[in-house]
Amino acid sequence: SCTLISVREFAKAFDLQINPENEFFFLGAFSNVSYENGTLQSLRIAGKDYPVTTTRLVLDGANLGDASLYEVTQLYALDSLSMADNTLRDISRLSVLGGLVSLNLSGNEIMDLSPLAALQGLRNLYLDNNPIRDFSPLYYLQNLKSLSIKGIEITEDQLAELSKALPSCAIHSEKAQQSMQDISFGGVTFATDVTDLDLSDMGVWDISALAGCQYITR
Repeated sequence: SCTLISVREFAKAFDLQINPENEFFFLGAFSNVSYENGTLQSLRIAGKDYPVTTTRLVLDGANLGDASLYEVTQLYALDSLSMADNTLRDISRLSVLGGLVSLNLSGNEIMDLSPLAALQGLRNLYLDNNPIRDFSPLYYLQNLKSLSIKGIEITEDQLAELSKALPSCAIHSEKAQQSMQDISFGGVTFATDVTDLDLSDMGVWDISALAGCQYITR
């Protein structure tokens, strides 16, 4: 049978002593877990139960801090995670989620991006409105196709270095938008940072107008 237990029940069952100073850490790591035949089946995060095989998780605006990442990172099959508008600061635990393809951490209190360097499968990353100063850990994310850093102060030199390090990535920021242009092509208007463009049934032969669209992948 499957049983949902609290941290205090867990500690009592295994005769564990919880140091009051570490209770919050312990709570974040072990509270509200569900086991069946000795195997972890689900976790409760922000008042909702999630199977450990969950692939997409949205926890926007749930008032979650760093301790919540101990539960989130137990969901080993995640490929899409959104934790926008919370109070995250230390995201080091996220480095174990190597299967992530999409990650939204906008609207938090994150300064250190170094844990993200391990997530080299990321294709879409949203970091808007965080107090980030060093973008160099993102240089390792060579599979990125879209990076959003709106609401963050970034110098022209930093943006140039980031663009150079990630030549196949569309970078969305206030400074980047200043250099973008709109193009009308085949009866369709789009910005030069477009990544996907369908030209079928347009009857277009000359595509020289797309020379400035360096982010097109298909």
